[in-house]
Amino acid sequence: MGADLAGVDRLATMHKMSLIQSFPISYANRIRGVDGVVAVTPFIWMGGIYQDERNQVAAQGTDAEKFLEVYSEYKLPPEQRADWLSDRASAIVGKTLAERFRLEGRRYSARSLVVLSQGRWRQRHLGHADRGHLRDDQRR
Repeated sequence: MGADLAGVDRLATMHKMSLIQSFPISYANRIRGVDGVVAVTPFIWMGGIYQDERNQVAAQGTDAEKFLEVYSEYKLPPEQRADWLSDRASAIVGKTLAERFRLEGRRYSARSLVVLSQGRWRQRHLGHADRGHLRDDQRR
């Protein structure tokens, strides 16, 4: 009857000013050098908007391979994993969000309120991760 705590041994850190401020990339190597650190991945919050200002979504940029190493509880079918690792314009979207916006297999545009110079970015929804740490009765 205990809690199943994925990532109980994971430490997340952020810039002291704001979550939209990134650490210098050189910090990743410094963090890797700390005794006991197994893996490091960037996770950049971009404040995503899909189609309309009312559709604000959590959008993060990351290193796909390192993300899957650090967040090992996220399970992708092998073909989706290979696709995500090989296509920088693809995205993993939560099942609820994918169903809400009917994204399955589609290309779509999103934009960011934070990364203004980039404007809209084209994404291809290739699937959604199964958070393997949840029991079937906890999945929605």
